Amino acid sequence: MIGMDNQRVGAQDQLRLYGQLLGMPVRFVQDGAALEKALSEFTDKSLVVVDTGGYSGRDQELQSLLRELMELAIAELQTVLVLPAYGSPQFYRDTVSRYRISIPQACAVTHLDSIRQPGPVLSCLLEQQLNGVLQSFGPGIGSDLESFDPGRVLARFQSPSGAGCTQPSTGSTQHDHAIDSIQNRKQDASHAG
Repeated sequence: MIGMDNQRVGAQDQLRLYGQLLGMPVRFVQDGAALEKALSEFTDKSLVVVDTGGYSGRDQELQSLLRELMELAIAELQTVLVLPAYGSPQFYRDTVSRYRISIPQACAVTHLDSIRQPGPVLSCLLEQQLNGVLQSFGPGIGSDLESFDPGRVLARFQSPSGAGCTQPSTGSTQHDHAIDSIQNRKQDASHAG
């Protein structure tokens, strides 16, 4: 993991802890040149995660950082936009718009355990044509992070153990079509890569 969050208090300590939990080495860099050097040192790794946190979505420094990162982008780079499940439709539109410069090919949906309905975040993935790759139903780094599965997400909210949701009706529904659309997009993306 490579951390570029030099703004938020405790960010580096938090990333070090995540690295320990996941058994991953952690390196911190200050700018694009240092990032490029760190990436060249991690070429033997199958996965390198670059954490770009620390900026408000409205901060102009974020746009500068994203431009710099995209100039360094290598062919294997995949940008994953992390979206909390508790956002509003307007929040999602604003967030995707701000991060569009980084050309996100995929999306991770977090905090699914803190919402009553997944409709807004799933609608965002469909409307913005984002490929869901990860989801989390809790704070556990190793235990709660898993591959994105829209069917599992909807089933969780439609079951008796869900957050007060009703059982699904029989027959075809908008949810069925949404699941099919998300799964087809996910399959198309995996075949393209």
